[in-house]
Amino acid sequence: MVVKKSGAGCFNPARRLQWDYRLGGVPRLVLATDEELMQIPDEIRKCVAFVARKNNDGSYDKGATVFLVGYPLFPSEPDGPHAFYAITARHVIEQVVEHGDGIPYCCINTRQDGIQFLPVPCDNWVFNEDERVDVAVAHIPLDARTVDFRIMPTSMFMNSMVMETEKVGIGDDLFFPGLFRPRPGEAVNLPIIRIGNIAAMPSEPIRSEEWGIVPRAYLIEARSIGGLSGSPVFWSSGIGRVRGDDLAALSLGRSPIYLIGLIHGHYNAQGKIWDYDSDPVLDGSAKTSENAGIAIVVPVSDILDTLNVSRLESQREEFRQQVALQRLAESAVLDTHTLPPES
Repeated sequence: MVVKKSGAGCFNPARRLQWDYRLGGVPRLVLATDEELMQIPDEIRKCVAFVARKNNDGSYDKGATVFLVGYPLFPSEPDGPHAFYAITARHVIEQVVEHGDGIPYCCINTRQDGIQFLPVPCDNWVFNEDERVDVAVAHIPLDARTVDFRIMPTSMFMNSMVMETEKVGIGDDLFFPGLFRPRPGEAVNLPIIRIGNIAAMPSEPIRSEEWGIVPRAYLIEARSIGGLSGSPVFWSSGIGRVRGDDLAALSLGRSPIYLIGLIHGHYNAQGKIWDYDSDPVLDGSAKTSENAGIAIVVPVSDILDTLNVSRLESQREEFRQQVALQRLAESAVLDTHTLPPES
């Protein structure tokens, strides 16, 4: 159950148990007010962390965004054990490895109102088999007792069935949480949420002198900025959108949210793709560029393809075997407690 606080030590009598369908249309029973069910869920901000590099003096620079995803080990058990992954843009990891101490760090909030810089060695990061796809994935160990985070389930990934049912297309609302470098947060991470709209659907490759060819991408109307590289991009039906004759879509908490992709970069005023390898924090440069207002989003299908590369699937098979052995051992212990006493 998800419980939101209106203030430290405060109890809001307007809260009541309600069904919440916002996270991928999966029903959850939450304690919330009507107003809270109209907002972006706290889980969206808490699935985001920051990518940082370590300087020679031991300090850290937060330069980009990473988000946390849970992949179910057993498809028949959506609420069962998951493998946890950090996902960001490939170019972000390549920049940190080149210009930092060689180790990317995930900066995550802790339960003690602080932050933890978790090293994720470059060997842990897996790229898409198509080197033109700007996606990087790493299995990440997370201790829920010390780290304050939420895992985005793969059930929130946009798929063809949802796109057809929801009539996803040009003009639809999007939002994306991520790093705002002028205010990253000192004691804790403070991600912001920016908004935009689909300007063009993935149809043909995008060609760039700097990046080469981006095989598939949404173009979105949004003023993407440095720091948002790797940010998850969410599609939302909006609180007032009616799908066909489904008047229930107007009900509170019934506007579904799906992951549609991640931020690759944006166009500058000269029409060049910016923010892919000219990052003033991650590579130490001092370049600036006027934003043209069009950002590039790698589709979620490329993220899923990267999660399903053979190396990660082999790793998940090892996890499945460990879970099976653990369950077998627990079953054996249970059986010994249910045996009749010896006569």
